[in-house]
Order: sequence, then C-alpha cells, then structure tokens
Amino acid sequence: MDAIFKEFNRLSKSSGFAKCEAQVDSFLETLELAKTAITKDPQNVAKYVREMKIKLDLIASKITEYEKEIYSSIAKYGKSLDKTFRLDLSSAYNPKMFPISPNDDLNRAILVHFARNGHFDIAREFMDETHITIQTSLLDQFSIMYKIVQALNNEDLGPAIEWASTKRKELLELGSNLEFVLHKVQFTRLVLGSDDIAIPFNYARKNLSVFGDRYSNEISRLMCSTLYRKNIERSPYQDIFNLPSYEKLAWMFSSEFCFLLGLSPESPIYLAVTAGSLSLPILAKLEVLMKSKKAEWTTTNELPTEIPLPKSLVFHSIFVCPVSREQTTEENPPKVLPCGHILAENSLKSMQKDHISHSIKCPYCPTETTVAQAKRVYF
Repeated sequence: MDAIFKEFNRLSKSSGFAKCEAQVDSFLETLELAKTAITKDPQNVAKYVREMKIKLDLIASKITEYEKEIYSSIAKYGKSLDKTFRLDLSSAYNPKMFPISPNDDLNRAILVHFARNGHFDIAREFMDETHITIQTSLLDQFSIMYKIVQALNNEDLGPAIEWASTKRKELLELGSNLEFVLHKVQFTRLVLGSDDIAIPFNYARKNLSVFGDRYSNEISRLMCSTLYRKNIERSPYQDIFNLPSYEKLAWMFSSEFCFLLGLSPESPIYLAVTAGSLSLPILAKLEVLMKSKKAEWTTTNELPTEIPLPKSLVFHSIFVCPVSREQTTEENPPKVLPCGHILAENSLKSMQKDHISHSIKCPYCPTETTVAQAKRVYF
C-alpha cells in the first residue's frame, strides 16, 4: 500500500494539471481577444486569424506537453495499483458457501436503497424492469426525507426542525436528541449572526423551554454563552459552538427518519457492499491458499478466518440466551419480550410449560407476558 500512496501523492502534487488549466484559460483568452479585434476592425479579419492561429498552435503544443506529464503520473499510479492488487477477486466467491438466493430480497433491498437515497427515477426504472414494487406510502416518505436532507445540505434547518417538532413524542421515546440539536444549532446561528440579543432569547424561550427537564444544564450554558458572543474564542463556552456539520446533521436526520419507519439507520446495501469490498481481498487470498493446500471450507454458517472491519461495520450477529446459555440459531431464534429483554425461543417455551395460565414472568423484571407476544429479533 505504501507504493500506492506514494504514487497517489505524486499524482495529486503534479503541476501538470495547473499548467494545463492555465494554458486552456490562455487559449480562451486568445479567442476572446481575436473576436474583439475582428469586431472593431472587420477589414483585417485574415490578419487577426493568422495571428490567432500562431498563438493557438503554440498553446496547443504546450497543452500536449503538459498532458504527457499528467498521463505519465497516471500510468505509474495505475501500475502500482495493478502490482499491489494482483489477486483475482472472483476467486473469493464460493458458490457452496455463498449460494445465490432465488427470491427477490436482494432486488427489493436495491430498490429501497435507490429510493432512500433520492434516486427516484432509477427506482421507478428498476421497478419496471424487475417487476418488484414497494409501497407508495414508503416512496412518499422517502421523498419527504430527501427534500429535507437537501435543505440541510443547503444549510436550511427549517424543514428538519418542523419535521422533528411533529415527531417530538416518538423521538423522545427513542431517546433521540435530534430536535434539541437542531434547535441548538439554530440558536447559536442567531447568537453569532444577530446584533439584537433579543432575537436568540425569544427563539430559546419559544423552542428550547420544552426541553428544560431533559437538557437543563446545556440550556443554561447556551444562555450564558450569549454574554461572550463577541469573543467566543476566549469564552468558557467555546465548546458549545463546536457544532456538527450540516452533512452530519443530514446523516443524523436521515438515520432517525428511517428508524421511525422501521428501517436501519444505514442502507443495508451500502453496509453489505462496504463490508464486502473490505473482505474480498482477504477471502481471495484465503481461497488461493486453501487451493494450494488442497483444503476446503468445512463450515457453512461462518467464515474460516477473521475479517477485520471498522467498528461501524461490526454488529452482534451472535446472541447467547442468558437463561439457557446457548447460542441462538434459525431453529431457536432470539425473541424480544414487551419489556425489552431478549431470550431464546426454546427458553420461552420451556418457561411457559411451567405455568398453567400460559403467561410467563420475565426472569429479569416483573413484566408478565406470553410467548405469542414475543417478537423475533434480527441482529
């Protein structure tokens, strides 16, 4: 990888790009000057065209020379990539371990990915070609989400704040601080951008007071920070103004929006492709090694080697029932009780047999429930 970074840095620092850009600007300037001269003196068009051609030929030769410098750097970078990644990544695919599913789950996941990212034209074309549909109401929700995300990327907090206000109860039940964060960002913008201190105070009185029980300390610090609005850098409240970027706010909003729809914060397709891209080189090397040793995979539900992934891509796919101390499986899946505690299905059935009324008491809290009320959990 060091060779790749070295060639990439060399390519990015190449002066050929700037030189080509300067010559193109010179080329356009020469055309404009010739046009102006011909407009003022149309009797000598031939003269101006000859002079322009001489200058343009010289500029074109310089552009060609500088392009060679760029192409040389690109070629070296390409060679370093080819030299580093010699593996045939297709060898990582093992049809026995990764059979292609005959159902439409993958196509449906791709369709939802297009829709949740605002690619509605592609989503409609995809539906026409695959004959797979999703609920119109879900498409409408994604359309609302995408418009608000666009507004956030344009530094407009209004639509996001309006949506969060209408969903305040649901967001607070989830423990989300999205609405408060949006109001906080808007308040600090008013503090820094308004000469009239009454404007941010009135905003806080109207929008932050509802969060007094939950965020009283932070609201107090926000109010005190207004005393230092002319000298934030030297104030004890400087950290308050280290706000999340609008890109981060857009991600927070879309995550909460999708969560309320019963969807994962990140697109499953994005997570799968990202994790797969990081895993492919390791699996390809492993396949080559196993072929040389004439060995085969012996398990179908787990990989034969550890795949290091960033924390954002690590999930608890394995759950051990705290009652039976056994790992859950498809035949004995994890089930969540109304109280939020999770047990294996067989443990719940075993507990139910001991109760004539068929109701069971959660082993970790006083809640009583039934097996029928428990829902399947997917990690």
